Amino acid sequence: MGGYRRATIVSACALVFAAATCDLKLTAVPPPQKEPPVPKELLERVAFWSEQYLAAQVNYAAEETLKQTVFSSKGRSGSGQRTIVSQYVSARFGESARDQGEFRDVISVDGKTIQDDGKLAAKWPKLAAAQSAQQIAALVEDPIKYRLSPERFTGLARLPLRFSERNWGKMKFFFAQDTSDPPSPHVLIAYRQVAGDGMMMVDDKPVLPSGQAWIEPDDGHIVRIEEEFGWKDERYYTSVEFDKAEALGSWVPQAVIVRFFEKGRLVLENSYTYTAFRVLHSEHSAGGSATPKQE
Repeated sequence: MGGYRRATIVSACALVFAAATCDLKLTAVPPPQKEPPVPKELLERVAFWSEQYLAAQVNYAAEETLKQTVFSSKGRSGSGQRTIVSQYVSARFGESARDQGEFRDVISVDGKTIQDDGKLAAKWPKLAAAQSAQQIAALVEDPIKYRLSPERFTGLARLPLRFSERNWGKMKFFFAQDTSDPPSPHVLIAYRQVAGDGMMMVDDKPVLPSGQAWIEPDDGHIVRIEEEFGWKDERYYTSVEFDKAEALGSWVPQAVIVRFFEKGRLVLENSYTYTAFRVLHSEHSAGGSATPKQE
């Protein structure tokens, strides 16, 4: 599937030949493991970082650029494309990660201004003072009516929690093969959910995801995650790139790709990029500031 590399290591069996006196003896070495296990110390490092990543999250806004492509049965030549720029707001009004809300306030569609800077600036104090998801939703003009496809994808910022120690009993972790050229400087760890309720939802059905993460082994931070999941004839591929936003003082998704396949055919691709991060102050923000900051 588009760019996804199966997370396995495959190499030829090794044969060791040894000569003793005048006899030639053939000794077979056991074949290498196809899913070599990850040392517990490394998993603990990644788990610690993932929990710190969550704890450091603040309520924030950013400029989101969505490039959307809908593919016809004839392929790209028969597809439709659209670019939507919005003010993206990520805000949590509770202790659980599930209380995280994602909101979008459309700015432009295919280069045509929908809301000018003055209108957006006038909203900012109310957004910054909002005390509930309902208050934010009432302030923004959602771009869904401008989309070529209404598909929504949420919760991708929480993908690092696949490595949280609380989820170890549900997951199998193993080293993945690096097929990049030149090789990545990061360690690739693959994962597959093998127990418990599905951690992703497709058509309101819980499904079991699998994926791989690019990890800095020294401190366990995650720079990229790719994941696949699906239900019946529907399959999804996602990739999320993480980096530290200095204006927020925390790591956040800065580039996201989502591809939707139906009966093996690519139907939709959404590509998101995020810039101009600003803290959205709230009593629930961890270390938020009342004064917007911008990178």
